[in-house]
Amino acid sequence: MNQPLQISITTTVEWQRPMYRDPTTLYPKQVCPHCKRKTVEYRFLTGGHIVITHHCPEHRDVIPMRSVIFRDDFAGELCESGN
Repeated sequence: MNQPLQISITTTVEWQRPMYRDPTTLYPKQVCPHCKRKTVEYRFLTGGHIVITHHCPEHRDVIPMRSVIFRDDFAGELCESGN
């Protein structure tokens, strides 16, 4: 295999390798099970009992899941294409 082709293949493989994230830096968040956006937690005191609900901006009231993978974008926010 000639040298320029080998360098090109090596560069492509390095570019495709996913970034490594140290597991000690990953913290689970409460996210919507449908879109993986972080939920907002609301607490209410009703009849002497605490009621906790979670709200997703897109899917409204949801039962959250804990995940280290979540989206930072907001529902309804338009992406600017720069045009």
